[in-house]
Amino acid sequence: MSAMPVGFATSYAQSARDFIAICGREGIDWEQYHLDLAGPAGEWLATRVAYVGPPDCQRLLILNCGTHGVEGLAGSACLLAWLADRHSSATDEVGVLLVHFINPWGTAWRRRQTEGNVDLNRNFVDFAAPLPPNELYEELRAALTPASIEGDGWARAQRQIEDFRRTRGDAALAEAVFRGQYGDQAGPGFGGNQPAWSNLTFRTLVARYAGHARHVGFIDFHTGLGPFAHGTLLSAEPPESPELVMAARWYGSSVVSLKAPGRQMPYDIQGDIASAVRQALPRAEVVAVSLEFGTFDLDRFMDLQIRDCWLLKYGSPGSPQAERIRCALQDFFCPPTRDWQEAIVARGTQVIRQAIAGLAAIT
Repeated sequence: MSAMPVGFATSYAQSARDFIAICGREGIDWEQYHLDLAGPAGEWLATRVAYVGPPDCQRLLILNCGTHGVEGLAGSACLLAWLADRHSSATDEVGVLLVHFINPWGTAWRRRQTEGNVDLNRNFVDFAAPLPPNELYEELRAALTPASIEGDGWARAQRQIEDFRRTRGDAALAEAVFRGQYGDQAGPGFGGNQPAWSNLTFRTLVARYAGHARHVGFIDFHTGLGPFAHGTLLSAEPPESPELVMAARWYGSSVVSLKAPGRQMPYDIQGDIASAVRQALPRAEVVAVSLEFGTFDLDRFMDLQIRDCWLLKYGSPGSPQAERIRCALQDFFCPPTRDWQEAIVARGTQVIRQAIAGLAAIT
């Protein structure tokens, strides 16, 4: 792989400039979908999209970053590195659609959530039907949404969480915090009460660019879970399904099925964006995966989510405390170390090349 074309961006604004610059240098057309909100420096926020390959290609790879806002910086680095070196893996048989920051507000403001505190990867549900319950979250709700993140109130919330862990187990705790919930708009893991702007924008992009395709690969880039700097491929498909068999053919047997008994990931999910691609393209063969780059431990993950939601409900957005929380979130989901960043770009571009080769090999 060639050297990284740009530095590993540390902000939405820098990464957006890098994306535009690489597209311009490589002669790639791009477009943008504006969110009518501003970023922390007053910049207008947008999802930007570029397409590489022959028009109306029957084999399409969709690369998406920023579903969980601040996590998008790592995914962006992978997209930009592939763009700069795409000639080593490009083929006339496969088109590649790059979706740069589908949740631009979350990326710009260094949050996982959207502007409505929605976890976008729990937002792709049928809002006309009864929403999925999360009884475990409700049991722990008071501790996950404390009125204070210091002093006696914080200590009491921590004791409640530890009591829950001791009596219900680590898996139940992970389900409570991360599975997604639809009853507490200010709490962690809120899946929304209607489709978010990013949800509607993504569906528009899929319909426009992928409606004609017969074979579609989808890679959604995430960070946070798994061993440090390791890229784990996750599938929402059940074991032995044709889609999971195809994913293993493309990427190797290490693809993890979230529906497998004794799965490696600590919680189940619902309303995820990868499943939404398959649902939106019923006439296509869709192989959708999430590429999850590991950072730090799950307890730290949980702690930051509680503090982040506390800041939204009780804190002052412009305070030094808010800045400390935002910096801690970005450092957790995008560690500022060269070794981590180089490993992520190497693994990310490898998986992109594998997907292109897999799509090209379909007969």
